Amino acid sequence: MIVDDWIVRQPSLVTRKRALLSVVVQRMQIAEGLARNLDRLGLDRKAPEVPSLQEQADRAGAARPAGEGGGDETAPEMRHNANESR
Repeated sequence: MIVDDWIVRQPSLVTRKRALLSVVVQRMQIAEGLARNLDRLGLDRKAPEVPSLQEQADRAGAARPAGEGGGDETAPEMRHNANESR
């Protein structure tokens, strides 16, 4: 990536003889070679499987101890103190 940064910062990628800078040509060759190797290996980009919101909610509900529903998750002593201050 350092090479990519250097290439982007150049005022021109073409020499006075109207040839592409050799570093650009070499970078393209390396990138194409990598892409060919990944293609040979059969490595395709795949999105990860994400559970639905319902599945996530079900898991969150199953993680709570029995008898404790959604509601107020404040500790009982904190709820008591909050009610007294009102």
